[in-house]
Amino acid sequence: MTVGPDVSGHPPHTDLKNASDYAGRGMDRVDGWLVKLSARLIVASAEIQTDAGERGGVCEIGVHHGKLFILLYNCLSTDERGLAIDLFDDQAQNTDGSGRGDKEIFLRNLSRFSPDSSKLTIIEANSLKLDAGALRAEVGAVRLFSVDGGHTAECAESDLRLAEAALSPCGLVILDDVFNPCWPGVLTGLARYMADPATRLTPFLVSPNKVFLARPEAIALYRGKLRPAFSYAFEKESEMFDCPVDIYGVSDSLNKVVGRFIKRHAGDGAFERIRSIRRRILH
Repeated sequence: MTVGPDVSGHPPHTDLKNASDYAGRGMDRVDGWLVKLSARLIVASAEIQTDAGERGGVCEIGVHHGKLFILLYNCLSTDERGLAIDLFDDQAQNTDGSGRGDKEIFLRNLSRFSPDSSKLTIIEANSLKLDAGALRAEVGAVRLFSVDGGHTAECAESDLRLAEAALSPCGLVILDDVFNPCWPGVLTGLARYMADPATRLTPFLVSPNKVFLARPEAIALYRGKLRPAFSYAFEKESEMFDCPVDIYGVSDSLNKVVGRFIKRHAGDGAFERIRSIRRRILH
């Protein structure tokens, strides 16, 4: 499995080369909030799905300017589809002001990094008014589902339930801003969702600004491959809502995560040279 920066000299999985390239360089040119480690974990998860034969579309609630959606879209195979859900111009319904999507900018960014838009469906609507049947009618079952819409407790809980109902058997839900102190409603919504005995998804991975959820029977598939591939960023196993979760690159500074990666693949000498160059540039 090829994940993170290509240090092996081998090309990424053919179907995911565009996603890997975008995570490495392209996404820096799109406005929004996405840490590269989280992006690379998503690409690696998509590759795990591909290798396991998991099929399905991708979906994001709250695409903003497309920074994360473009990553998901580039993970699609030729016969799969992507669904972007956003209020866009109808900002009167954006009661918490948690983002201001722009359809024109989004489409321009998508065409820049994924010229084939034939697999795209856009729904301009409040996700509170959608059901899983409407999503499945557009893209089928969803294997990668990003929840980054309204940041109230009501919206976060509702979007999680919508994602669960639309998800493929080994699909992932990626929830944004759970630990962001500016948006406590997201954590509240997740807590309400997890408190419901009927809930079928559990968290299993925390990365910078993201929490990954899946059905319990699918988690071993991801954990067993992500831990060794991202050992440079793995910090510890912890617990969240009585569920074991793997923590990646959160309490560490980004510099320490990068430093561990360099030391693992290039040795201490290279790490010291890069740190010296960085000091001269920044100071």
